[in-house]
Amino acid sequence: MLANRSVATNGYCIAGRDGSQHVSGVGMAIVNADKVLGSANTITDNHPVVPPGQDPVNFFPAGLAVLTFPMPPGQPGVDPGPADNVRVVGNILKNNQPVDNQLFSQGPGNVFTLNLCTTSDPATICKK
Repeated sequence: MLANRSVATNGYCIAGRDGSQHVSGVGMAIVNADKVLGSANTITDNHPVVPPGQDPVNFFPAGLAVLTFPMPPGQPGVDPGPADNVRVVGNILKNNQPVDNQLFSQGPGNVFTLNLCTTSDPATICKK
């Protein structure tokens, strides 16, 4: 995931195998992936927008999100396991809501370094 640009990806989308994911304001997401490098990306102005009468967003909005989802119940296949060995290095993330960077994966080897951003969860992954 190198040298991409994501600006204001705020459209509302119903996604997922069963349509249970309501997505808006996600610049880029790395989900249940292994050995990924995200570098030299510019990710700005992404924020969730929910049209009147629609369900609230339940897929983590952020400029860049690294996530691990469990295997869906009752679905055949191989459990993909956690997002691990994901390196997020040297990206520009600005004006994303609720945060620029989000890490929701306990996979080993995930590294965030030298990213220009203001807000993150956990707070330690932005270079201030």
